[in-house]
Amino acid sequence: MLNPEFPNPIPDWNDQIPVPVLTVRCADQKLLFLNRAARELFGDAAKPGLDGAALFPDQKVLQRLLDSMQQGNETAHAEVVLKNASKTCRYSITANAAEDTSGTRIAVLALSEMVAEVSKPEKAKFRSDITMCWGIFDQAAVGIALFDRNLDFLDVNRCWLDMFGYTAEEMSALCPNDLTLPEEDFLTYERAEMLLEGKLDQYRGEKRLVRKDGSLFCGDLSASLLRDGKGTQSVILCFLIDITDRKLVEDKLQASNEQLEAQLAQNRLLQERLRDLAVRDPLTSLFNRRYMEETLRRELLRAAREDRPLSLVMIDIDRFKPLNDTYGHPAGDLVLKELAALLLRHLRSEDIVCRFGGDEFVAILPGAPLMTAAQRAESCRLAFQDLRIVYEDQVLTSALSIGVSEYPRHGATGEDLLFQADSAMYMAKRAGGNRVMVWG
Repeated sequence: MLNPEFPNPIPDWNDQIPVPVLTVRCADQKLLFLNRAARELFGDAAKPGLDGAALFPDQKVLQRLLDSMQQGNETAHAEVVLKNASKTCRYSITANAAEDTSGTRIAVLALSEMVAEVSKPEKAKFRSDITMCWGIFDQAAVGIALFDRNLDFLDVNRCWLDMFGYTAEEMSALCPNDLTLPEEDFLTYERAEMLLEGKLDQYRGEKRLVRKDGSLFCGDLSASLLRDGKGTQSVILCFLIDITDRKLVEDKLQASNEQLEAQLAQNRLLQERLRDLAVRDPLTSLFNRRYMEETLRRELLRAAREDRPLSLVMIDIDRFKPLNDTYGHPAGDLVLKELAALLLRHLRSEDIVCRFGGDEFVAILPGAPLMTAAQRAESCRLAFQDLRIVYEDQVLTSALSIGVSEYPRHGATGEDLLFQADSAMYMAKRAGGNRVMVWG
């Protein structure tokens, strides 16, 4: 708990200062605290509660310093001769005004042994260092809190109180988890034990914290072990930085990035759809003639490189024009779509099926020799011959004429293979249709 008898910071903090430091109440010269260096200097003669003037051979020295503090001065200086168990030395005293938690005026005295004549710059630096050591806790621009092993507040600085909107007395009655949302933790007892036992050097995390008025802010919390001059594990030291503004910027940036990613994904999808429109037949969703011609050139180069065969299958629907004229274009479109689906079912996934134009289709069969391609074409012909397509109240049937050519037997270029497959297909039509013919 916070101790109103002692100024900030708590004794363990002051014990780490290498020079003698003592605090005296200005009103009655009562000693409130002596750090380790001061206790070693004065020995049993100095204890909290005793008259501070008794420590000085010239008691007027202390009175002058305290009077200066009472008159509103923040600092004062004096020199005094002190005798300890081993020697007599001259000391320079720097007095800094402060107040305890109840508002009582106190003086913080820091003593520096003058073993030789000390220059003015050196004196000024010493006084500056002492002032800094004392002010770093309460004047720090970050929140600082000290906890015991039970996670009870020992002390907090002014910035910490300002962040949460509590007084020192109100803060002392809280536990750390009172400062966070119910579903989060401030600093668990398990982490505190790990810090105290030396199993964890530092804990750090971002927290959503709750002010006294219920409003939220984001804090960057770091906790470590504060040791005294002998290395004894003592209390847990926490630093807290308000990062609300930074988190708002990060959240806005993340939202912008997510929006940008969504837009990019939408653009990629649109580009894919545009690419599909460029290479796909809109009615059957098969590849179009342009894509077929580009792919055939590429596949022929690969067939030549790998010394593999390639077959080309040209497919035409028998008597498609009379069917289209009799039942209308929607019926003809349905037949075209049913044939496209059938070809995809009966050919391999690596075969490339295209709508060549009108009622003509082309299939590129990489690696397939002539007879294998003819067998697959025959399978497609038989399946289509047996297909019954229902259109409105009519059942539509049709047949296929198919021509097959092979690389390199029937040509080395795509134009040659298309011409030979087309010629074989017309041979099938002239023979009565509903059949597969191979070139040559």
